[in-house]
Amino acid sequence: MKLRYLGAMVSFISLGMAVPAAAQQSAAEIAEITRNNECFQNFKDKNYEAAMVSCQKAADHGKLEAVNLLAAMYENGWGTEKDISKAFDYYKSAANGGLSDAMVNVATMYESGEGVAADMHEAQFYYIKAARAGNAVAARNIANLYLAGKATDIPEGEVISYLAKSAEAGDIKAAASLGQIFLNNKDYQQAARYLTQSAEKADPASMYKLAKLYQEGKVPATEPKIAETLLKGAADNKYVPAQADYGMLLAKTDAASALSYLEEAAKSKEHPECTEELAFIYLEGRPGVPQDAKKGIEILEAAAKDKDFNATRLLGNVYYDGEFTEKDLKKAIGYYKTAAENKDASAQNSYAEMLLNGEGTQPDIGTAISWFETSARNGNAAAYRNLGEVYYDPKYGRVDMDKSYSYFMKARDLGDQDSIVIILQRDFRTNK
Repeated sequence: MKLRYLGAMVSFISLGMAVPAAAQQSAAEIAEITRNNECFQNFKDKNYEAAMVSCQKAADHGKLEAVNLLAAMYENGWGTEKDISKAFDYYKSAANGGLSDAMVNVATMYESGEGVAADMHEAQFYYIKAARAGNAVAARNIANLYLAGKATDIPEGEVISYLAKSAEAGDIKAAASLGQIFLNNKDYQQAARYLTQSAEKADPASMYKLAKLYQEGKVPATEPKIAETLLKGAADNKYVPAQADYGMLLAKTDAASALSYLEEAAKSKEHPECTEELAFIYLEGRPGVPQDAKKGIEILEAAAKDKDFNATRLLGNVYYDGEFTEKDLKKAIGYYKTAAENKDASAQNSYAEMLLNGEGTQPDIGTAISWFETSARNGNAAAYRNLGEVYYDPKYGRVDMDKSYSYFMKARDLGDQDSIVIILQRDFRTNK
């Protein structure tokens, strides 16, 4: 079922909502229509077959709201055969007659390609026309298009103007959109102003964005721990990025309380860092959370099955180190290989180290070098250092002092402290 914007009359009758300024009748006229117009009453009562007849009569007498309702009935097949194309024609007729709600409906259909060929320019034309008539929904939709980089036909200043008027009238979604526009423009004071407006009405995304502004010092904190309070509020309202950040924050000091937030964020599969933190809370044990290495490994294994290749690499570490379970080099190299093949640079380096030294497999220096090179190209400083060692140490049979020195220098340039010491201590002319 599709229920688009059916006009101020229906909203007023059925929902008890405030009447938008876009409706061009006075409150008294609205009450008169409510009492006497069969079209709206039949539609409200879901007596759609009667509504089709009475709304057509009203439409024939120039009632644009009735035309909009006819369109809705054709779109949804209420009281008549469903006909999306005819619905579009009725919406467009009402829109061209000046009904801003119908303009929004036409715009959404052009945007989605329902009942008419998709046309973003036409969509923007009708959204702009409706917004200029004072339609708050149109203003927000324009803002959403703008934020998505799709509003090519309207200047940013006009978008801001529409949203500011709506925000001043108490439209929380408009305030949130304005906050995002000012965030994008790095006008953090204005962003904080509008995000505060929407955050005070418990909009979780705004609470989160405002918390980040405070955390990052982009606006001065208005009270102690305001960022943490906002993060918690957004997290408790099930906003996943906030659950992730608040869970990670709590994990440092109160792992037991962090668990529920980390678990919720991990379920989204959008925050692998939460999955990993959750696993290590159980692997290591923290105050209030007894050590349960089996559960920690199970969490990593489940994530690895879901193609979280960072978790796959961590499983390699767990089985290689043998700290939380029995050491198993064959399992370790298997996990490293899988993660390496899926472009995890650290796993590529670890897999190459095991190939080089024959751990869990037969030594294979040539393949090890290839993986070190791949890891190094992906920015892994340790891989450059390992290449330096391969070309320095005679036991690998690849001595080349120029190459060795070059690789150690590249590792140094990436901040590898061990390479700095090696460069200072070794004589690359004499291999000492």
